[in-house]
Parts: sequence; C-alpha cells; structure tokens
Amino acid sequence: MSFSNRRAHQRQSLTAEGWIAVASDENWSPISTVDVSKGGFGFISREKIEADAICQFRLQLMNDAGLMHVLGRIAHCLELAEIGLYRIGVQTISVDVIDVATMLANPGMSQPDASSQP
Repeated sequence: MSFSNRRAHQRQSLTAEGWIAVASDENWSPISTVDVSKGGFGFISREKIEADAICQFRLQLMNDAGLMHVLGRIAHCLELAEIGLYRIGVQTISVDVIDVATMLANPGMSQPDASSQP
C-alpha cells in the first residue's frame, strides 16, 4: 500500500508561511505549508523533527487577518533527498485562530521571533 493511500482524510493544497516549535521549546523555525486535511497538515521545514513529538505551529492567515495556532503530533518527517529540507506531516490536536487585535492586546502571548520568519 502506498503512503498516500493510508490517509484517513483527503488533502487539499494550501500555501501559507508560518513557524513551528516543539511544544517543550520556544525556538521557532520557519515552515511552508503544502497541504491540509480534516485531520492534519503537511509542510516543508529546514528542521528535522522526530516522529511523535508534540509541536505547535502558527500559520499566517491571508490578508494579515491573524494567525492560526495549531497543536499537533508529528506523524512523519521525511528528508527530501539532497536538498536540505524535510516533508513533515502533523496530526492535528487543536486549532485556534488568533486575530491581530487579540494578539496586540495580549503582548505576553508566546510568539515566533520576527527574525526567524521565512
């Protein structure tokens, strides 16, 4: 059985930029999303993340409307041969949308460092 045939939910293409951090760490790394489904996200990262790690990631919503904050479990992390990137699948645990006004009203919210943005 091929990898794509094991999916529980159909994936849709999604292009968005964001950041990821292992839940126990606040070091944010840039990511680019590839696809999304009812059960998770697929993205490309420069950083390898171990399978089963719990992570949090933030995706910039269109028109700078805010951020999507996702908590998830790394389902797989596959090295893309010889290009220094990883294809990572995340099983969603929870999703919250944080609008810009809420973020500005709560300056103590954990946010990615702007210098680490893609």
